[in-house]
Amino acid sequence: MQRKASKENKSVLLLFTGKDDCGACQVLEKTILATEKFSAYSKKNIIMVTLEYTESEAPTLEKRKLYEEFGVEGFPTLLLLDEKGV
Repeated sequence: MQRKASKENKSVLLLFTGKDDCGACQVLEKTILATEKFSAYSKKNIIMVTLEYTESEAPTLEKRKLYEEFGVEGFPTLLLLDEKGV
């Protein structure tokens, strides 16, 4: 993801979400992420990575590492990183 972001000179938006049972996540999806304006902006400027948590399956080791690395304590959590991952 960072390699692609650097190559395309785009930021990376990490979205940690629990859409299945998170009301705030569902509102974020409907009011911002699903809009044409956000879609148009994101296509040109960011690489979006969605890391979804569900009650029915345990997070993968990779997801757990990212939750810990970025200090995710609740959903939704959004982090905007530059092309270098900072």
